[in-house]
Amino acid sequence: MNDGTDQLIELLMLWKQYRQEKEDGDSISFANWLLTQQNKPNPVGLYTEDIKQFVSNEAKSDLDNAALSMLWGQVDNYRAMIFKNSLRDLDLNGIDEYTLLLYVELYKTPSKKDYVKESLLEPTTCFEMIRRLQRKGFIFEEVNPADRRSTLMRITPSGSRVLQEAKNRLIAINRSMYNHLNESDKQMLIDELKRMITTVANTLQSLQQSD
Repeated sequence: MNDGTDQLIELLMLWKQYRQEKEDGDSISFANWLLTQQNKPNPVGLYTEDIKQFVSNEAKSDLDNAALSMLWGQVDNYRAMIFKNSLRDLDLNGIDEYTLLLYVELYKTPSKKDYVKESLLEPTTCFEMIRRLQRKGFIFEEVNPADRRSTLMRITPSGSRVLQEAKNRLIAINRSMYNHLNESDKQMLIDELKRMITTVANTLQSLQQSD
């Protein structure tokens, strides 16, 4: 049974967003702000109307694909913003720095080259993140004894403590994001996303090979 917890969390997140925009706002002005948010045009609807200008009415699957792409992008953007706000006081700049720290912990002494390859990020972005985490004292580098031309990364005790706290926070966030789904819905979504990842990975590989 839904006890209203998810709605309360959503309301608190909106209150936080409102206070970031208006620090001296009160409950009455917050209520008015909520009304203006609700009356804003639906970006998914606007996107679909834009797509209709160059997609025939018969091509409903293309319109559905456009809506899926828009919704997926919105969820990912919200997720990234929520994670970034949650990790800020831990001195982690968003989910990518968290993921890098997690990668180093999981693989113990991974090479920078392997991380760049698996991260799907631009190499310059990866190297800058590595330098930032080094400056913060969360990871350090050492020469690879098997190949002195490459360097390995290790997590520091400070990095381990920060990572554990970040894990706890993200677990709570994931609960607020996904616990409205029942177990069968979750499993169905997981299975479908696994299929989609295979498809998009193959698409990316084909594009890279054609360059």
